[in-house]
Amino acid sequence: MDWVEKLQKYYSYDSFIKPQHKIVKDTAKRYDELVILPTGSGKSICYQLPAIVSQGFSIIISPLKALIKDQIDNLKKRGIPVLSFYGDTTKKEKELLASEIYNHENTYHIIYTTPESIENNMQFREYLDVLEYRNKLDRFVIDEAHCISQWGNNFRPSYRGLEKIRDYYPTVPIMALTATATPPVQDDIVKLLRFSKYKKYTKSYFRKNLDISIRRKNTCLKNHNRNVLNLIIKENFRSKSGIIYC
Repeated sequence: MDWVEKLQKYYSYDSFIKPQHKIVKDTAKRYDELVILPTGSGKSICYQLPAIVSQGFSIIISPLKALIKDQIDNLKKRGIPVLSFYGDTTKKEKELLASEIYNHENTYHIIYTTPESIENNMQFREYLDVLEYRNKLDRFVIDEAHCISQWGNNFRPSYRGLEKIRDYYPTVPIMALTATATPPVQDDIVKLLRFSKYKKYTKSYFRKNLDISIRRKNTCLKNHNRNVLNLIIKENFRSKSGIIYC
């Protein structure tokens, strides 16, 4: 498959950002995949593009309704059909999803959902069982995967329940993605999702357009600290943008 051609067709990009190309090619080999890429590296293309060109369905699990809505809106703007099943999904949208689940010819190949729906909604689980029976359950994609780990900065109990995916659907590949994961968090994700034959992809967080400096503050002189900060901004960053963490 010419993945660059598909990228141009659906996203209007002429080339991939490393390591996007490697990730999408490896989906065809049905590896489990741990993807740790900084914000702005195009993680969504890594799972959306393989889903778009497939014959089955990819189940995208996201922690926030706002993130789901944003990605659905972006896909629809590109003319890419997408389904959802979570708290804000309308009755009409759920009826369309049910129709697609039982159809032999499918227009849709992406379903967005939440960890709560996977864990607690038996109707949705029934749909997944039907897809597996018909060999149309291609992949589970877990976005913000650091939420699975108790060592992650946004640990979420409902995410921990996603480890049961391996019990329910042991042969379905899983792609876990996050922008930040320390080595203990990475190990926890791999252990909980029971990855065995898997690939890990990482990328440097260094950005040449960022200048980061750390300065020790004077704990005794509050006004002095403020004056020094103002001076630094005026002398070095006048008419420029930046972020100051305090």
